[in-house]
Amino acid sequence: MKTILSIFVETIIQTLHLLKGFLPHLVVKIATTNWGSVESSVMDTYRRIRDLREDADITQTQMAKNLCCSQQAYSYYELGTRNLPVDILIRLARFHNTTTDYLLGLTDKRERPK
Repeated sequence: MKTILSIFVETIIQTLHLLKGFLPHLVVKIATTNWGSVESSVMDTYRRIRDLREDADITQTQMAKNLCCSQQAYSYYELGTRNLPVDILIRLARFHNTTTDYLLGLTDKRERPK
C-alpha cells in the first residue's frame, strides 16, 4: 500500500520529467521578458478599474455591491494587492460597457464593439 508521501514524491518526479523538456524554453522566456512592462501593464489594470469607477461617480461600496463582493475586497482589487478573479473581471467589463482586454491593458479601445 502506497503512502500519501510516496504518491506525492512520485507525482513530483513525474512532473519534473515532464518539465525537463520545457525548461530551456522557459529559461529563455524568463530571461527575455521585459518585467518592467509587465509590471506597468498590471498597474494599468488597477488604475483603469479605479478610473472607470470614479468616472461613473460611484463609491467602492456601491461597486462592491454590484460585483457581489465586500468593499474591502474591491479596494484590494483597485490597489493591486489582490488578483482580480476572472468572474469579477468579466462583471467589471460588463458594468462599464468595455472589454476585459481594455481592463487588462491589452488595448486602449475603451468601448465594447457592437
